[in-house]
Amino acid sequence: MSDKTVEKASKLLSDHRYLNLGTVSPSGQPMVHTMAYGSEGTTVYFFTSKDTRKVKNILANPKVGYTVDHDRGESMGKMVFLQVQGIAKIVEMKPEVEKAQKLILTKIPEMAKMPPNPKMILLKVDPKEFILTDNSLGFGHQDKVEL
Repeated sequence: MSDKTVEKASKLLSDHRYLNLGTVSPSGQPMVHTMAYGSEGTTVYFFTSKDTRKVKNILANPKVGYTVDHDRGESMGKMVFLQVQGIAKIVEMKPEVEKAQKLILTKIPEMAKMPPNPKMILLKVDPKEFILTDNSLGFGHQDKVEL
């Protein structure tokens, strides 16, 4: 079941453009950030300014969580959504940055028209655990995967 669940999670990530990223400030205050992202398997990548609170939070505590869900008007009985816990880190190696940029621009081509920003950095989240909820298999049906 684990491989099938990972495949479903990867597909869900590839089919969506935004996730809700949870971080914790150095003082312990939780925050949630909406992020456009690209994905490869169950790893997600996103660009952001290095001056943001989310980056400060991640530098202080790289443990993050995020969700991806449908909000397309389907009935609750058909919804599929993902909850992820993982470790965020800054990506600096040029080959991985280029790969991530391609993943993101393929999904969200309008980002290519954004003006260059020298403060932009690339972050990635490597998942450590996720829960895939698939109501089509029974309301609240969940499969948990630890990586």
